[in-house]
Amino acid sequence: MQVFKLFFKILKSQLTQIIMYIVIFIIIAYIIAGSPSAMPGYSEQKQDISVVDEDGTQTSGALKDYLLSLNNQIELDGYDFETIQDELYNRNTTNVIFIPKGFEEAVLAGNTEEILDIYNIPGTMSASIVTGQADNFINILNSYNASEMMLNDALNKAKETLNEKTDISFLSDSGEAASPLSIFLTYIAYVFITIAVNGVSPVIQVFNKPALRKRFNCSSYKMSRFNAGLIAGITIFGIAVCAIFTTAALFTHGSELLSVKGLLSILNMAVYMVVSLSIAYLIGSVSTNANIVSMLSNLIGLGFSFLGGVFVPLEFLGDGIIKIAHFLPSYWYIIAKKSIFNLGNGSTYIEIMQGMGIMLAFA
Repeated sequence: MQVFKLFFKILKSQLTQIIMYIVIFIIIAYIIAGSPSAMPGYSEQKQDISVVDEDGTQTSGALKDYLLSLNNQIELDGYDFETIQDELYNRNTTNVIFIPKGFEEAVLAGNTEEILDIYNIPGTMSASIVTGQADNFINILNSYNASEMMLNDALNKAKETLNEKTDISFLSDSGEAASPLSIFLTYIAYVFITIAVNGVSPVIQVFNKPALRKRFNCSSYKMSRFNAGLIAGITIFGIAVCAIFTTAALFTHGSELLSVKGLLSILNMAVYMVVSLSIAYLIGSVSTNANIVSMLSNLIGLGFSFLGGVFVPLEFLGDGIIKIAHFLPSYWYIIAKKSIFNLGNGSTYIEIMQGMGIMLAFA
């Protein structure tokens, strides 16, 4: 009992850091995965542009209308070079486009190289987007003109072509990618390692101090009771952390958590906590410098997260990285989590149990 009490007495010195990690993670998790709207669909972004039509022809008017249908027109106080520079510098506009005199004549003649005078900030996304839109219009119109169409017909055909839209959707073979609970559980793989190492490792280091260890060894206190008290303290700590995050998930994902998938997710989370505590115990046993514990927690947590599919989805990792990831418990946590959310879409309970079993083997 003395060891159990001493465990939590030492743990109190790490409580501020542990609470900080918990609060920060929960706030970030609520922002990222607080609701289904956390994964928005695709939408085009309008740029602030200024278009000056100096040609005043049917073709130049069609180009101006097309550009303004995709972007916002910004009227400047003047269009001299210095004013344009100032407006671009202050980000009042992103592109200033001059359609020069003779534009229509040049298009009809097929002379479309550098036909517009465009002022923007080179290398920016907005410059590439607007320049691409203008080039797209001119190239399509030029293609129809080359087929010897009348100008009106060519403009109408160009408008029809440019107005064709493609439906954009995110690829997902299941509800796993779109589930806010799944996102919440994914990042737990990072925070559990960090909390466990920062909480448990410093306590184990204290118990392993030579002076304290010698006092235990020469006392009548049995080693079995010592180990039992230590294991009980670590277990209670792990249960408390799991309970905090389960409660946090209940507030925003209650209906999803109170299901078969949710209960399996809690079990998977608990198994990964066992792995995290085992790693924390190992670090506390082999290291004696308390100052490097925080560094090791971040090093291991980030390494496991980037290579194991936490921060970067497994689908985006190369074959070589995936082979390395098989040797990390975070990889099997993610595999088990994905299998849980893919139940009924090709995944089985055997795959889930296999992932959890390998994590326990790591522990």
